[in-house]
Amino acid sequence: MNDDAIVCTNLYKTFKAGFIPKPVEALKNVSFSIPQGTVTGFLGPNGSGKSTFIKIATDFISATSGGVKFFGNQPFSEVKSLVGFVPEKPSYSNSFTGFEILKLHAGLTKENRSRIDEVVELVGLGDAVDRAFGTYSKGMRQRLAIAQALLPDPKLLILDEPLSGLDPDGREILIQVIMGYAKKPGKTVVLSSHLLEDLQRICNNLIVINRGELLFSGDPTSVFNPDKFSVKYKIDGLTKEASIEASELNDQLSKLIDEGVSLHSVEPDSKAISSLYFDLTRKHESKKMNQRADYE
Repeated sequence: MNDDAIVCTNLYKTFKAGFIPKPVEALKNVSFSIPQGTVTGFLGPNGSGKSTFIKIATDFISATSGGVKFFGNQPFSEVKSLVGFVPEKPSYSNSFTGFEILKLHAGLTKENRSRIDEVVELVGLGDAVDRAFGTYSKGMRQRLAIAQALLPDPKLLILDEPLSGLDPDGREILIQVIMGYAKKPGKTVVLSSHLLEDLQRICNNLIVINRGELLFSGDPTSVFNPDKFSVKYKIDGLTKEASIEASELNDQLSKLIDEGVSLHSVEPDSKAISSLYFDLTRKHESKKMNQRADYE
């Protein structure tokens, strides 16, 4: 257990919802572990239970039963100084500048000015740090929240939908920030998302959840193992794109290079990635339908 950053054991959570309140099962006896030193993607559609797990793990809400432990069976209250957390919708006073917000949190964590400058540069906030938070775009708000979470150089970084709703440039900036942090020795990242292609780039550990049930936990290779790759290249001044079977990728790349093309990018085919994920969720839905049919 000492090798795990997080251990989730038989986690169960019900809410009451509706005009006539009825219990809703948000998490159904979910168990998994997250090894230290990994970037773990928490993947699932909206309403799957991802945010519920994060809120329980960070003590925002209580579990109905089961629990979450950190770094050798410790509760969150004992390790929260080692954890940086970014909610899905970070919120600060609109009248405060980014610098004032970071300065306030730096005082709470006893960090100095040079550390503030360091995280501002790390997340690419630039001169915007001197502007009021109320003027920030969503991407800038996310960058500020990640800067604040990184101030004490945490051992574990938990991000709830950090890339949701961002434009491609904003997503790329935050992906580079997350990947840069994860490369530092002894760091662990957990991020929830429904953006498959981004997680495929970032994660070396994966948890898939749907309707509160665990569908997959472990090495993402078996999930993110596309049949095809999209290759973009330039030849005679024209940019072209080709879809190449995974089994033929090396041979086809060699041919393109021999033809003198300039390779721009080689990326997994997003449709192939998506189909694997949806295979998991479709199987889950089919299983639930069959169980209901058997019951009826």
